[in-house]
Amino acid sequence: MLRPRKRYTVHDLRQLKGKRCLTHIHVKSPEEAAAAEQAGVDLMSCSFDSPEAQARLPLLVAAAPTRFLSAATPPVPAAASRRDRRLRNWKRLPPGSAGQRANAPGGSAYGEPLP
Repeated sequence: MLRPRKRYTVHDLRQLKGKRCLTHIHVKSPEEAAAAEQAGVDLMSCSFDSPEAQARLPLLVAAAPTRFLSAATPPVPAAASRRDRRLRNWKRLPPGSAGQRANAPGGSAYGEPLP
């Protein structure tokens, strides 16, 4: 499979496992995201641990609309239950993001629905 001109889905990534090597880069600005997309980087990640980083995420998505972009959320205290950690992180995702759709209340990629 050549590099698609659309974002990879989780299904696409699972299908590619063991078949080809994907490229990945951590981006911090829309300019970096646009340059990485132009260079053909498959996957991008970004921080999501501060209000500034959270505000920057839609700009990164807009700068690289055809690439798979993941955002890392800060750790939740260990005392929190798995469900509480997932719910907290789900609430922090931008509305309509791929991660939010995959873990929407009432259905979950992990098999246990969120409230």
